[in-house]
Amino acid sequence: MSLSDRDILSRKLAVGDIHGCLKSLKKLLKLVKPERGDQVILLGDYVDRGPNSRGVIDYLLNWPWEAELICLKGNHEMIMEDSVLSNEHFAYWCDVGGIETVVSYNAKFDEIPKDHWEFIREGLAYYETKKVIYVHGGVDHKVPVEQQDRDELSWRRFPNAKKHHSGKLVVCGHTIQKRGLPVCKKH
Repeated sequence: MSLSDRDILSRKLAVGDIHGCLKSLKKLLKLVKPERGDQVILLGDYVDRGPNSRGVIDYLLNWPWEAELICLKGNHEMIMEDSVLSNEHFAYWCDVGGIETVVSYNAKFDEIPKDHWEFIREGLAYYETKKVIYVHGGVDHKVPVEQQDRDELSWRRFPNAKKHHSGKLVVCGHTIQKRGLPVCKKH
């Protein structure tokens, strides 16, 4: 197979809301087997709620696959980043899953490594291709994605989503699906 054939066959694999579930992430990736030429687009929310946020970030920082990894920032990374601002911010983070994250760092906030903080800070607000906009929360259908509020891109909910003016497909995470299956609104 030539490189040009491989480019044609490359995949874009979007994964949302890992929430500290390293075993599930590894199982999923083992199933889809990302290869060189593929892109794995993680839609954010690597931390909180699950048992191994530290392990998830370590795994992503030491990405073992040949596929390109693209990491977006979810609202839980935003909350974690803000947790250092005040006791109120820290308490809110704990209320929404931060306790599990801190526990994964030997129950010591000060043991969160500098490279993990950098990973949290550097997550992209969105990723855009010729045909698709990838975002954690959602987009305002009337506004070009590059002009949208970064917080809104991570916090917006999915149920009332309308087709984006660009005509691009919008792929997002964040909104819980009661049946556990992706929802397709054809846009």
